[in-house]
Amino acid sequence: MTRSMNCDQFSVPIGVITNHPNTTRRGYRGGKQWPKKIKTLITCHHKPVLTTKTNTESINRNNLVNINLKVSPTLCLLNSRSVKNKINNLYEYIIDNDLDIFIITETWLKDKDDFLLNQLIPDNYGYELMNRNFKKGGGIINIFKKSIDCKRVASPKFTSFEHMAISVKVRNETLVIISIYRPPPSKSNGLTFDLFMSEFCSFVSDKAIDSGKLIILGDFNIHVDKPDEENVSKFMHLLESFNLQQHITKPTHTQNHTLDLVITRETDAIIKSTEVVNHLISDHYSIFCELDILKPGPVKRLLTARKTKTMDIEGFRAAMRKNEQLQGITSQNSMSEQVEVYDKVLTDLLNDYAPLLTKTITIRPNTKWYNDEIRHSKRLRRKAEKKWRKSKLEIDRQIYNSTRTNTNNLIAAAKKQHFQQQLKDNKRNTKGIFKITNKLLQSTHSSNFPSGQTTQQLTQTFSDFFDNKVSSIRDQFDNNQPGLNHPDETFTGHMLNQFKPVSESEIKTLISSSTSKSCSLDPIPTWLLKTGLDDLLPVITSIVNTSLSTSEVPPSLKSALVNPLLKKPTLDPNILKNFRPVSNLSFISKLIEKVVAEQFCHHLEENCLGAKFQSAYRKCHSTESALVRVYNDVVSSIDKNRTVALVLLDLSAAFDTIDQSMLLKRLSSRLGVNGAALDWFRSYLTGRKQEVIIDGIRSKPKCLRYGVPQGSVLGPLLFTSYTTPVADIMRRHDLDHHMYADDTQLYVEVDANNKNLAKLEACIEDLRNWMKSNFLKLNDDKTEAIFFSKTKLSLHNSVLVGDVHIETTDYVRNLGVLLDENLKMKRHVSTICKKANFHLYRIGRIRNLLDTDTTKLLINAFVTSALDYSNSLLYGLPSYLIHQLQSIQNKAARIITRTNIRQHITPILADLHWLPINYRICFKINTLTYNCLNNPDSPAYLKDLIHLYIPQRSLRSSNQLQLKAHKTNTKFGERAFCFASPQEWNKLPLSIKQSCSASSFKKNLKTHYFNMAYNQ
Repeated sequence: MTRSMNCDQFSVPIGVITNHPNTTRRGYRGGKQWPKKIKTLITCHHKPVLTTKTNTESINRNNLVNINLKVSPTLCLLNSRSVKNKINNLYEYIIDNDLDIFIITETWLKDKDDFLLNQLIPDNYGYELMNRNFKKGGGIINIFKKSIDCKRVASPKFTSFEHMAISVKVRNETLVIISIYRPPPSKSNGLTFDLFMSEFCSFVSDKAIDSGKLIILGDFNIHVDKPDEENVSKFMHLLESFNLQQHITKPTHTQNHTLDLVITRETDAIIKSTEVVNHLISDHYSIFCELDILKPGPVKRLLTARKTKTMDIEGFRAAMRKNEQLQGITSQNSMSEQVEVYDKVLTDLLNDYAPLLTKTITIRPNTKWYNDEIRHSKRLRRKAEKKWRKSKLEIDRQIYNSTRTNTNNLIAAAKKQHFQQQLKDNKRNTKGIFKITNKLLQSTHSSNFPSGQTTQQLTQTFSDFFDNKVSSIRDQFDNNQPGLNHPDETFTGHMLNQFKPVSESEIKTLISSSTSKSCSLDPIPTWLLKTGLDDLLPVITSIVNTSLSTSEVPPSLKSALVNPLLKKPTLDPNILKNFRPVSNLSFISKLIEKVVAEQFCHHLEENCLGAKFQSAYRKCHSTESALVRVYNDVVSSIDKNRTVALVLLDLSAAFDTIDQSMLLKRLSSRLGVNGAALDWFRSYLTGRKQEVIIDGIRSKPKCLRYGVPQGSVLGPLLFTSYTTPVADIMRRHDLDHHMYADDTQLYVEVDANNKNLAKLEACIEDLRNWMKSNFLKLNDDKTEAIFFSKTKLSLHNSVLVGDVHIETTDYVRNLGVLLDENLKMKRHVSTICKKANFHLYRIGRIRNLLDTDTTKLLINAFVTSALDYSNSLLYGLPSYLIHQLQSIQNKAARIITRTNIRQHITPILADLHWLPINYRICFKINTLTYNCLNNPDSPAYLKDLIHLYIPQRSLRSSNQLQLKAHKTNTKFGERAFCFASPQEWNKLPLSIKQSCSASSFKKNLKTHYFNMAYNQ
């Protein structure tokens, strides 16, 4: 409250207090972000008091609250001796001390613990991490405010110590901060002090002359408090020889030794002050360094959003119904006019009912679980700490430790209750549950994009990179080379000349079955469109049918927004090739594509135009069905004591380099698309544009001269249509093959004279030539080859692909399954177990936050799916491999039910109604068999492997729907689908075989196996 007054009426002088040195830190949550010089006006009626220690300038300072005037960034070092059991404590430590840079040594983290970083790193902080995965202990993490530009610097590895170097830019200053952990020498690690001195000398000699101010800090495990010791003397002499200064003079360990050091160049003068404080976090003390540079400002973010949750939806719908422009859209309007009116009217209405709001916010730690009880407990903790530090009494230390423990327990309980309540509120919202659990389980990546550029610069950099990548591939081709083009087959069936109009009911079904994902190009969110679908249905149907009848796709529906995403979280975000472009298209454009795709697919199936061995984007076809056929053929050949050569071809940017004119020609001449239908495809493909978008900032639009649209519905179908001649080439060479989108594999039996191997190489050469003439780049370096046989072969060790001899490997990854050269599947089972154990460990760490249903949901999503993927290939494996998988399922069941290892697992699995692993494999085999016998859309290449048993004369078995048994030469051959399918199918009761639908078959089959497994 401010009061106006005349200062002259007082007989006492007015004291103005500014920048008093005895300042205290104001709490971070108090909102203090910028250091400000606040003047305090002091007035009083009584006579001046005597000047004392607490009364200077006639002011009683006990009545004043000192404000933190921190203007320098704080660097803190701590050896945590394990982060795992101190997550909440360290999180609070960062916030309470408002740390700018926090370096933790001995984190004891492994790669599998990366999800713990979500609970450790506040929202306005980033990090750089180095784990020690193959030994106990060690590990370093650097945590820093996002307002500080930190970038990891490459540095050589050493045996005697681990370190991480980061380049730090704060305003106009550049620092190089090197964090070090040196494990103490022992007989077990074989390290010596002399080795450390040799390596550290080499290390420092390089870093001491680097540009930028240098700070080296960490746990050196050298007792520098004992200067008379020989090793200490050698170490200090080394620092002096490089003009380096060590700043810590107080003990940093509970044993009163100085082990944690801060070292700088004597000439840098970067450390303003240091303070060693024992906060009882570990047996090491914290070291606070005040840096002699200007503190960076807070991170701010510009948010643009609409309050759609509170908007008047019924009023919005009524406005749509009353809008004459929107409801007046008919087929008489041009396609462009209809889309323009649709976009403009809906955008204007949304702006009226949910205006676009822009707000600048300061990024702060997310502490929604913070409550008054925690606040009061932290106050008591601070008082207890002050009392202990003042008295130095053991009883006060114990009281402080007790209050600290109580505060940590309150924080942990509050967090647990907060997340449990969130999960409870989203109990019926699977998407919401995954969003919450992903936040708990997925690691927070320190940087998603290259550093050193503004968002606008980044968008343009990515846009240019994606465009140049395609152009550089296209420039490598010379389409004028003679003899490279293979003529396409001429279409002779029923032509597709015109797309048929669709009814409102068909459009409603398509929209209702679509996901509610939205794109920035949409005038209204998809969920809002679905809410008012009855009001918009005639309008949307008119737009779709007008596009089909006029063969026009307007420019506004041919734009894409591209998000650059890291291919893998572990890849370096500063390397552009580690990103893949993910396109987003408007909802209406994808809806039109779905209508066209349905009619185009019907045309292909009706005329048998789909490649038999192409399993991508076809009903009842999958990666597993493709693998079952390839695996069956290889196993059958090995059963006959033959060797099989398999080559996996790799294409570079396959969807992006397609020649559009060639595609249109192929659609016409080979696939029978002509007239208005071909004109629609021409309009759809030409004149497309894309913009890269990052945080709402877009790049300049780029015209797409080549390729099919990424992220579209029709893109994959058009790619498989473009590559249909590939199957002709492989058939012409009489080679077995299979394709899944742009993944192509060829396999053939080979012998000692290499006759078939030469045929394989000739086929690959023809494929290379065809792809070159059709602007597809075969990546020779990423092409893989393997020879399958019963025993290790030395006859073949490479396959010629172009000008490159591809060395054969002992295993390959084929559509997600690891196939080794002897098909023992040990490596694949081991990979499944490793992946499942990884997820079980993470889910187990947050199990106390989850209820049973949510835990079961996560287990099914991350663990059971891994056990079931392509498990039909596991039929006939040795029992010890099946047992490894069963142990994973048992562990998952125990996590769900919270039962210990001593309890028998069978009743637990039965209560969960889970089939054991061996029955799940048989379940998959029989499901594939049922589909082959009853579903006309099931893969023809699997139907060819099984045959109904038809006896020559009437027998009782004639009506049992038996399959003809397949004979094998060895036990190994029984793992092929052609053997396993009749073997398991013929064991089933007739009532199950005669199930009227696939769903009833699965239900009956599971009940049958459940009763067998648990003797019920």
